[in-house]
Amino acid sequence: VLRKPQPLQLLRYQPGDFYRIHKDNGNLRIQEVGEAVPPYIAARKLTAVVFLNGEDGFEGRNSFSGGELVLHSKTSLQDPVDLRLPITMGPGLLVVFPSSTLHEVIPVHSGVRYSLVSWFE
Repeated sequence: VLRKPQPLQLLRYQPGDFYRIHKDNGNLRIQEVGEAVPPYIAARKLTAVVFLNGEDGFEGRNSFSGGELVLHSKTSLQDPVDLRLPITMGPGLLVVFPSSTLHEVIPVHSGVRYSLVSWFE
């Protein structure tokens, strides 16, 4: 049962910006050393991302290249098997996935990538 959404965040990735592999319901480094994850992060069950612009090839002057959202099948960084699912982004695309899913944003090559993100408890 989902209780409530957390506040929306506007994300802006410029050339060279990225987000390393992580889970939205807990920092991997914090979990590795056994520290507590902040309650508002631990409460996240679903992640929702809306892309506000698209990769090169979509119409519009606000496109970008690189910056793909990549979902991973492995559940920890130590898992030897990993199926990667890169998401082809277009304006208005909504992607929802469990907040425990490992994922990353690869570096943006050109343009600026915009998205909205929220998490549901």
